[in-house]
Amino acid sequence: MSQSAAKRSKSTRPRRRFLVIAALLSSLTLTSILLLILAPSPLLPEPRSLMVLESNPTLDEIFDTHTPIQPRRWQAIFIHHSKTRRADMAGGGDHFLITSPADASDGEIRIDPRWNDQQNASPAGGSVAANCITICLVGDFDQSAPTATQVRRAQELIQTLQRRFHIPARNVIAFDKPNSPAGLGRHFPVARLRDSLLP
Repeated sequence: MSQSAAKRSKSTRPRRRFLVIAALLSSLTLTSILLLILAPSPLLPEPRSLMVLESNPTLDEIFDTHTPIQPRRWQAIFIHHSKTRRADMAGGGDHFLITSPADASDGEIRIDPRWNDQQNASPAGGSVAANCITICLVGDFDQSAPTATQVRRAQELIQTLQRRFHIPARNVIAFDKPNSPAGLGRHFPVARLRDSLLP
């Protein structure tokens, strides 16, 4: 190889390296931009989930809301079933949702953005007063009974809310409405729930 050819070869190496790196960076940037454009943005805020462990059944996390809780705002609790098999098929509009075995985990308490923002509930199958907290258990309890875990989570959640807001048992509402998502269903152990309420 002649001396001039060797000089040319040495001078083109850094240039070629620069072009390869520039092309690589350009393609990575373009790919990132395309992925950002194509990624769907969430339509609604995601609910928070709260798993209660047997060893630590505290639910104090539910009071850690984005909008501060007003001391005497909440005066009643309404509990009902979804009349659906899974949580993603439930009508929505409740403050809390307790999942079924058909979901990822049985008895998971999902905290809706309505509760986080301290907004009024709008449960499926009926309307409630502005001062009412709503809890929906996933399942059709006109067809089958809830799981023991679901009932236990409902009891824990209701007792926690009763304690914090001084809600008496008489203000825990469970309607007997067959074949309606506003009720609890004929297979729900209402007497057991009532016995667990704080006075």
